Amino acid sequence: FLPRRVGLICGQGSDAMHDVIENSRRRWPDVQFEVREVAVQGVNCVRQVSAALTELDAIADIDVIVIARGGGSFEDLLPFSDESLIRVVASVSTPVVAAIGHEEDRPLIDYVADYRASTPTDAARRIVPDVLQELADLRNVRSKLQTLIVGNLARLEQQLALTKNRPALASPATLIDQRLKDNSGIRNAIFMQIANRLKLEGAQLTGVATTLRALSPQGTLERGFSIVRNANNEIVKSSLGVNAGEELRIKFAEGELEV
Repeated sequence: FLPRRVGLICGQGSDAMHDVIENSRRRWPDVQFEVREVAVQGVNCVRQVSAALTELDAIADIDVIVIARGGGSFEDLLPFSDESLIRVVASVSTPVVAAIGHEEDRPLIDYVADYRASTPTDAARRIVPDVLQELADLRNVRSKLQTLIVGNLARLEQQLALTKNRPALASPATLIDQRLKDNSGIRNAIFMQIANRLKLEGAQLTGVATTLRALSPQGTLERGFSIVRNANNEIVKSSLGVNAGEELRIKFAEGELEV
């Protein structure tokens, strides 16, 4: 919270007014004050303080209102316990800081104000920050941010270096060559498996063909046998089934004869 403009209600030319203004500007030079000098004791105190408080509350750019008065007797501070003034303090929308009397003084206004300052000087410390402390805090935060950013950048650079040094990035061709070598090995293995399978199947086929050839009629003919058929193309199995002068066909392993 950095007040741009402060409403100040105090006695005319009082030490309380100078304490609030000087200490506030020493801490935060840009702060501005809207001062209302009023009676801070006596019969006119309640009316003038209430009017000044209402007037300052109506000013839109006033961020906080300070009611300040130095120490005094119990009777001098009694107006700040007046019910009508207390109700005005409670009704305004602008935050109110009460800086009435000394630490041991406790008028009722202290209990309805948004903040109770022990002295006008304490009020100055409460309404504005210390510019030197704020600058120191900013430098500290900036230093921490810089350290954090530098640390993160160093960590990211280290991760990037580790990533760049990985074999896949340091030499992409190595990864490709390895994959080609693996593919070549797989291809040769598949080729050998297929060749062996074909060789085995070929041997089995040759064996089956040999068996079929040995069992086939042509194989029988090649071993010197022949097949005799009559005119009806029926196989002659016995000489009893042949008449004299009947035409027959004899099939050899190669060629045929009619007899």
